[in-house]
Amino acid sequence: HVEGAKSAGGQGTCLVCGHAGVLVDTLPQPVQGPLIPGGQASGIAPISVNSSAFGYNLSMGLAHTPICTNCARAIPAALNHLLSDSARTERGVTTTTTWWVTGDQPWDANPLLDEPQPEQVKALHESVCGATLSKSVDMARWNGLVLAANGPRMIVRDWTNLPLIDVQRNVVQWFDDVHLVPRFLDGRPYTPLRVLAMATGRHDGQSNRYLFLSDKAGHHFHEAAEILRGCALKGDAPPRALLVHVIARITSDQHIDDPRAALLRLILRRTYQRGTLMPGLDDQCTDPCYVAGRLFAIYGDMQSAAATMGGGTAPNSTFADKYLAGAISDPRTAITAGEKQAAAWLNKLRRGEKAYFFQRDLDAVMALLQPSAPLPTRASLDEQAMFILGYHHQRANTQHLRDEAKQRRSLAHDSNDTTTH
Repeated sequence: HVEGAKSAGGQGTCLVCGHAGVLVDTLPQPVQGPLIPGGQASGIAPISVNSSAFGYNLSMGLAHTPICTNCARAIPAALNHLLSDSARTERGVTTTTTWWVTGDQPWDANPLLDEPQPEQVKALHESVCGATLSKSVDMARWNGLVLAANGPRMIVRDWTNLPLIDVQRNVVQWFDDVHLVPRFLDGRPYTPLRVLAMATGRHDGQSNRYLFLSDKAGHHFHEAAEILRGCALKGDAPPRALLVHVIARITSDQHIDDPRAALLRLILRRTYQRGTLMPGLDDQCTDPCYVAGRLFAIYGDMQSAAATMGGGTAPNSTFADKYLAGAISDPRTAITAGEKQAAAWLNKLRRGEKAYFFQRDLDAVMALLQPSAPLPTRASLDEQAMFILGYHHQRANTQHLRDEAKQRRSLAHDSNDTTTH
């Protein structure tokens, strides 16, 4: 019945399988509409030429796309099976991504990208870069499909077909590029991909979280999750527009954390070829904007220490609150303002023991500024990103030193209590 209703009435070689058989004029079964965003409930056609304007030589049907009846039944059935499998499908706001591996090597990159564990990342790195590849890995191929829909029609947004070993190498490189020393000791060195995508949107200061990708008020970068997943699997560089968007969100929210710093490091390493950019503080980096970011962090920390000295309260408006938004694009003006105010903060800190350490840090960072490379008054995009990274790295390093000192004091206190008892 299907062959009689759907066939084109002729024999030929199938474009899909390469075998001779009865060819169809339309596919006998649609893809389920709810499985793809934007699809109509009655179903979506993977291939449809129902108007002469869409067909080659003004022809309707699949006359110039020969597909046999077996493949015509298999295509929508396979898509329905893949898109219904939550283990091999990622549903986004406007697209759905599905993937599979052909060959004898079962391996899935997406769970690792969505919940990266350091020991799993290390094991993948060792297996890809160290041991000799097995024949099954060498022959296996990774397939990925990004789909959207416009009513009854399917839209293929992206198609990936790569050797599995190449995908594994790309994933290893992805983790190298997004690796970041977390600001707090209990933080994660590898940020999940979906969190990185959410970090392109608005940060809610009251709940201290990013708005979800499905929230229109979040103003996330369009298809951020799909773009980042493509960068991870195919080794692509993120679009330059993503850097513009992330810096604009940081300036607006005045919020810099590990996910946003990891995004900036990824973009700088892949788009601006800054491959030597370290995941943590680089105390030998002489890039003017990176050094300016470090100085800005020290000034902010110095103001807080001076205000809270002797049991005082933290300032209502911090140095970062006043100058961070402008400092990103104009580091020289902000650092000049910090130099003028630092004298008063140091005078107050000299009553205690912290003035020596702040002065030591300031002298060490100031020595990295070179007369031949002054601070810019109008920073370029990559310079703005370097300022933000320098600021974040310096804050993370300071926080680590404090947390480690606190742990040492706690251990010493526990040891004294044990000795006393």
